Amino acid sequence: MDYAAMSTTSYQKTLEALMVTAQVPARVNKFTAVYTKTDDPDLKAHLRSAIDRLHSNEYYEGVAATSAGDRLDLDHAQWKPLRLFCEGAIASQKPEWQVIAERHGWQAPSR
Repeated sequence: MDYAAMSTTSYQKTLEALMVTAQVPARVNKFTAVYTKTDDPDLKAHLRSAIDRLHSNEYYEGVAATSAGDRLDLDHAQWKPLRLFCEGAIASQKPEWQVIAERHGWQAPSR
C-alpha cells in the first residue's frame, strides 16, 4: 500500500510514527502530537498504550537498534495491533469522522 499517496490523517501520521527510525523521545512526541489532534477515542487508546510502552522496559523487546535510533518491528505483538488498526482505517478511504461514526453504528443515508 502506498501510504505516501494517501491524504494525511491521524491514522497516516500514526503509521509514519511507527515506521520512522527514531529515538524514544522523538517517537513519543510524534504519537503525542497525533493523540492531541485526533477525535478517535479508539486511536487515542492505542496511542496512550504505545506511549506508555515506550516509557517502559517492554519497549525494547519490539525494536531493532540502529545508530539513528530504533526501528520498530511492526509485526511484533506490541506494535501490530496499532499498525493493523491504522491500516484498516486508511484502507477504508473514509474521513476520520466517518470511521468513528460508523464504528458507533452510523450509516450513510441511502440514495
